Amino acid sequence: MRSPKCTECIQSQGFEMQGLWSRGVFQKVLRTSLEPETRILITRFHYKIQRKGGAFDKCTVHLVVQGQRMKRKGADGVGDYDDAFSLVPAPSRFRTI
Repeated sequence: MRSPKCTECIQSQGFEMQGLWSRGVFQKVLRTSLEPETRILITRFHYKIQRKGGAFDKCTVHLVVQGQRMKRKGADGVGDYDDAFSLVPAPSRFRTI
């Protein structure tokens, strides 16, 4: 990150990780203890700088799983997820357009 607000983003990143660990979202596991077919999902941080009146207010950070690397479960039960959610526009939205 080459932003002059880098220190605020790093602090926000630490705050996000601390919150996730305190809620029990993660569990430390040795890679050697996993089964060979276990998939390790890749994550990354999304940074967003929020401004008030054009001036820097704060930086928010969210940890997200990169879903494009996941595969839907097939009939054999192999995959990462069962179902996906996608927003469907209501007919009223088309009428306003």
